[in-house]
Amino acid sequence: MDSALPKQLIKGKGRSAKQIPLHVNSITFANHSTPLLLAVTDETVEEGKNKYLKIRLFKTTTDGAAWSEAKLSFDALNRPYSIYSTDTDVFIGSFNVIHQSNDGVNYSQIDLSKNDFRENDFGGIAGIHQLDNNNGFIIKDYSDKIIFVDNAHNMIGLNYGVLSHSKVYALETGVVRGKKALFAAVGNFNYIDKDSYALFYSLNNGVSWHNSLTLNITSGSNFPSILLRISPDSNS
Repeated sequence: MDSALPKQLIKGKGRSAKQIPLHVNSITFANHSTPLLLAVTDETVEEGKNKYLKIRLFKTTTDGAAWSEAKLSFDALNRPYSIYSTDTDVFIGSFNVIHQSNDGVNYSQIDLSKNDFRENDFGGIAGIHQLDNNNGFIIKDYSDKIIFVDNAHNMIGLNYGVLSHSKVYALETGVVRGKKALFAAVGNFNYIDKDSYALFYSLNNGVSWHNSLTLNITSGSNFPSILLRISPDSNS
């Protein structure tokens, strides 16, 4: 089996060197027009007194007889969290980024960090699904937030924020990071929703919402416990 894995060249004594298999974290089959296998590897790299984790992505169309390294750069924080494929494309979900390729080696980026979302709103992309006719994506992160991403890369929360079934207790206007904002105190009472009671703010007139305050009912208590998450540069 080792003979079919991606390898690295290790320097030996004198001028000798040998190839050894890389540590493989996962291997995924992509049902592409040209079926391929994608392998995620990691290795500890030493540079002087510093050590860091190097994560790489390889692809093979020959059942491991030959591997090509993808032109992507990953590390311990920004790693491949999910892999999804269609007949024509391969998608890699990392931290706030969807990487897209038609050959498994050369990738373009859909950078979601340029959206209004803050890092604590959305992070590692744990799941990706492209809608029919390239009409955007449904993505999920590791905190179970489900989001629709349109082709302009706008992100709309599907199971949190102000939803069609939300009970809205109050609406106020204010300012967040120097921008006009709309605040909403809501209750979402559905088992798939991210929050039960929460305060959200929107910077685009309610198209997408960011969580600012969450109220969770504690067991055995009639009063909510308050979990406050406010960005240092936010003010209302």
